[in-house]
Amino acid sequence: MLLYLDYMCTTIRPDGLISYGLGDWLHAGRQADDAKSPTEFVNTVLSMDICEKAAYMFGELNLEEQKQFALGIYARLRRAAREHLIDTNTMTALGRCQTSQAMAIFYSLFEPAEKPEAIRRLVELVHEQDDHMDVGIVGAQVLFHVLSEGGYGELAYEMIVRPDFPSYGQWLEGDATTLREWVWPEDRDSLNHHFRGDISHWFIRRLAGIHYNPRRNGKELDIKPDFIKQLDFASGWHLAPEGKISVNWTRNEEGVLLEVEAPAGLSGRIILPKGYVFAADGMAYRPLWSGSYQVRKMH
Repeated sequence: MLLYLDYMCTTIRPDGLISYGLGDWLHAGRQADDAKSPTEFVNTVLSMDICEKAAYMFGELNLEEQKQFALGIYARLRRAAREHLIDTNTMTALGRCQTSQAMAIFYSLFEPAEKPEAIRRLVELVHEQDDHMDVGIVGAQVLFHVLSEGGYGELAYEMIVRPDFPSYGQWLEGDATTLREWVWPEDRDSLNHHFRGDISHWFIRRLAGIHYNPRRNGKELDIKPDFIKQLDFASGWHLAPEGKISVNWTRNEEGVLLEVEAPAGLSGRIILPKGYVFAADGMAYRPLWSGSYQVRKMH
């Protein structure tokens, strides 16, 4: 990791940005190298993420000097990115496209106070494309998560399952049973390409609500399901080092029945989506315990 960070420093341009690499590869419906998000945007922001993760791992290994080195590169890249890659007057990212906007939000290029307006602008960009995804492989890894986190889980779901191009639903309409490499009207290249597999992560994290180790503090688990109106039930599981975590929710006459199974040794919370409370006490969250919970909508 340290060698790679060293190499990364040699690719930084005089303006503080990095444009080395493929960028938002295989943009839906476009040629492989013809993404809407500029390469300097995608690769600078992803390099920031690499530095942040490297700093965390160095810290866990008590390598303080290496941690500070990684954080220093992160700060240098973020300063340049804030200066050159986003417009804080309009809260839009360079390229004015779904990938740039979603990445700037997901990787915290926007400050917390700026994010609500940035998310609103992202939704505008989605609506401009008639609620179709308009991203490459990098944008696809963050777009739906950002929409869900911003309160637009139902919009994300509609984009995913819609039967027309481009969408995952369009693949299913064509009897696909595996993930394709290229989002294109007709089949091209690999027909069994897992690099678009983050969609499964979205199902497990957003619909079932399994957030394992959400604060990087070790043995923690938050359950934060999204009871989107298009679904009557959802079920998901994750095999953690501590054991199997499973979540199931089903609509019933009283609202939603939520079932949680968490292994011993994990602490955290069960957090309900906005507008829902536990029927037993009227609260929207509670400590993490395995069990069945009746949930109702607030009046």
